[in-house]
Amino acid sequence: MPKNSLRERSTTDNRQDADATWMVILRKRVGGLSESALERFVARAKRAARLRGTVNVLVTTSRELRVLNRRFRGKDGPTDVLSFPPIFGLVKDFAGDIAISADIAAQNARRLGHSAADEVRILTLHGLGMTMSVIAAKWQAVKNGCGTHWDCQQDCLKESNNSIGKA
Repeated sequence: MPKNSLRERSTTDNRQDADATWMVILRKRVGGLSESALERFVARAKRAARLRGTVNVLVTTSRELRVLNRRFRGKDGPTDVLSFPPIFGLVKDFAGDIAISADIAAQNARRLGHSAADEVRILTLHGLGMTMSVIAAKWQAVKNGCGTHWDCQQDCLKESNNSIGKA
């Protein structure tokens, strides 16, 4: 990918939210979703979950997700979302990393009948839920009322549309 096509923020540009930070990098554009809109979504999701610590979200190509999937999971193929929980004690106030394939998000969105931007938001929530212990604990607490992991994710998305907002 040509260097000038990358739109990245340096860590000095991280957004501050009281006691937490986040960084969003859009290496691959998603129609209807700006970097700042996804930053606002992540901030609201973190506040709603009372999550502390830095969360980094990378939206990139399936090719890059394949490389990450092979390196960290030993699976030679792309995936829609990867989440990397913190290694406790290694970095202070770090909550985790999320990597999302914009290509697969667009395919999922077409198949499921919603926008690619909404699919990236869904995958962001999924990544948060899979890596962040605060959200995982919250999902466990509501598990009996939700039924399945997918139902819990849908409930979180509905809540995000009402209280977190699409921004």
